[in-house]
Amino acid sequence: MKQLPDILTSAGFWASIATLWGAAGAWGAFIAERSAAHKETEEGVRNLIAGIEAELDLVEGWASGKEGEVGYLTSAKDTELAQKYPQWYDPSFHVFTFATPTLNNFTNSPHVSLLKDIVKPIVRLNYSVRRMFDAIERHRSFAHGNPDLFLIVAKKSVRRTLVVSCPGKTLPMGN
Repeated sequence: MKQLPDILTSAGFWASIATLWGAAGAWGAFIAERSAAHKETEEGVRNLIAGIEAELDLVEGWASGKEGEVGYLTSAKDTELAQKYPQWYDPSFHVFTFATPTLNNFTNSPHVSLLKDIVKPIVRLNYSVRRMFDAIERHRSFAHGNPDLFLIVAKKSVRRTLVVSCPGKTLPMGN
């Protein structure tokens, strides 16, 4: 006669099998969660970089205009800029600002630690853009507040620069 296995041994065996299956399921869930988190982080970083690239393309038009050029901000003296862009000295000249939300909120991103090599240049760029727009707003307030005074100051400023850097030349600014 054949002896049946002990019921306790059989229950312990099946409990061990169930525990192994549970552990395998938990491990699979952990791997799936980590993979999804990695994909989400990668997508977040890609979106952040795409936003920065789009805003840099927008800012590039202000800073230089074309690839390889140093830009009008540093390429010429004030007198040359005044001759090349006389509309800048017109109080009715209006400069339109633009929003740079990715640059403004770059350091608030949860993915900024992954892009630590570009944090400093992006923060400096954002600061420069903000300062430029603040200067434009102050210029606009001053020019629109008293256009006659603005024209007098602009003419004197340009002429003083002309005398120092280009003796004998005059700039056609009107009367």
